[in-house]
Amino acid sequence: MGAGGDGAARRRRRVRDLGRRQRDDDPQGAVGVPLPAGGGIRERGSQAAGSAGLARPVDLQPSVFRCGGVRVGAPPGLSQGAEGPGISGRCRTQRAGAPSVNRAPLGVFDSGIGGLTVARALFERLPHESVIYFGDTARVPYGPKSPDTVRRYAGEILAYLLGRGVKALVVACNTISAHALDYLSSRSPVPLVGVIEPGARAAVAATRSGTIGVIGTAGTIASGAYERAIQALRPDTPVCAQACPLFVPLVEEGWFDHPATELIARQYLEPLQRAGVDVLVLGCTHYPLLKPLLARVLGAGVTLVDSAEETAKAVARAIEQGDLAAPPDAASVHRFVVSDDEPHFRKVGARFLGEKLQIVEVVPLG
Repeated sequence: MGAGGDGAARRRRRVRDLGRRQRDDDPQGAVGVPLPAGGGIRERGSQAAGSAGLARPVDLQPSVFRCGGVRVGAPPGLSQGAEGPGISGRCRTQRAGAPSVNRAPLGVFDSGIGGLTVARALFERLPHESVIYFGDTARVPYGPKSPDTVRRYAGEILAYLLGRGVKALVVACNTISAHALDYLSSRSPVPLVGVIEPGARAAVAATRSGTIGVIGTAGTIASGAYERAIQALRPDTPVCAQACPLFVPLVEEGWFDHPATELIARQYLEPLQRAGVDVLVLGCTHYPLLKPLLARVLGAGVTLVDSAEETAKAVARAIEQGDLAAPPDAASVHRFVVSDDEPHFRKVGARFLGEKLQIVEVVPLG
């Protein structure tokens, strides 16, 4: 009886010791074990450790403090890895002082194709970052739609990209930025950057005369978003805004330097020249492809502000501030998703990017 009891006690001690040797105190799981593929965003303190996906509907996600139009603080527990087994989140047992890496993709979205100019600027400025681009080609254009409809469509895209596990979001559309940026910011648990404030800041910094011009779609110009953003930074600045609705179809047709495009541009820009603007904000993501023509029409005395380039700079700052950068040796993978008409997106998208689009998916929303 005594011998048997001693044997049982020894076995119990061995089991306890085994547990101590193999236990990992990290509530996210054993160090070095990759997170499961398909993980989304985990809300702070409201999900079991190791689980993936949104804890609650996107509309109920907590807000992250927003400053200067850029959301800069992704919450702890951000699960990366939606794109494959080789992508993992930041390890909570990371050595002090070790550089942080985050292989999750950036999410970029637009009402259609124009946001590819922003994507291209991101590829050039952040070559090691992967991107998932969503173009809502089934419901383009957003310009004539009501603000409520724009917010609803944009919210659906936000939910989709969060489900793909993105680490930051870029609203590569002036219409969405004008009507829905605050709405999206209050629902995004990851950093979110729009295109209007970066362009406004660059314009205010560049002007010498204090008179700034803005061109955009009818919807963006009617919203007054650029005037508000510019005058919030410099209240005494006169802003001359001009809608240029024919530029978008001309760009998508590939008529970047066509005589008809120049004739129309001269007609649109004449009021801005009369007003004496010395800075012109290209307030539509299609318009950067017209920069050589617009520069020729306006002359050397007018500085063109490319909202795509300025947005890419703002995204780079947000990634740095949020400690979200991919490793410097990462090989980027770019994916493109549309809600309809993949052949047209491929054809026109190649003009925007200067190369063929390799991976294009069709995902209807709504």
